[in-house]
Formats: sequence, structure tokens, C-alpha cells
Amino acid sequence: MSLKIKSKKFHALKYLRELTGSKQEEFAKIIGVTAGQYCKKENGIQPWSLSECKIISDHINNKLHTEYTVDEIFLQTMLPISNKRKAV
Repeated sequence: MSLKIKSKKFHALKYLRELTGSKQEEFAKIIGVTAGQYCKKENGIQPWSLSECKIISDHINNKLHTEYTVDEIFLQTMLPISNKRKAV
């Protein structure tokens, strides 16, 4: 199963990746693709597999101490306004 929405950039994903202080190369390594392939995925050119989405979601949530779902990261163009950080 793959997730591809024609010409849809994954703005929430890019925002969260940058919020973690990570570059595309780091996320590419995490899911086992080249930086070029990752760039195409983030820009909506190549499809995402569900397992890649889950790996990225878990990584973001671990780094930011949040609980964003795969849907919130990959299926929305904007993140919810509320802050979903866990109380520490």
C-alpha cells in the first residue's frame, strides 16, 4: 500500500522535520532510501509506503515528545493549532 496524492507537497511533514532540526538526508537514512528519493516523497512525486509513514511518525514523535498521528503528518496540509506536546 502506498500513499500518493497528485502534486501534493507534504507541508506538515516538512515543517515537523525542520522543527526536529533534521535534514532530508537524515529522514532518508531512517527509512532506507536515498536523499533524492526522500526529496521526491516529501514533494509528492513518489508515493509513501505505510511502513515509511509509521517510521517517520514515530521518529518525529520521539524527537519532539509529541503524539502526532500518521494522518496528521501525511494527510493534512496544516497542523492543528493546538499544541500536542506531552506534559513532562
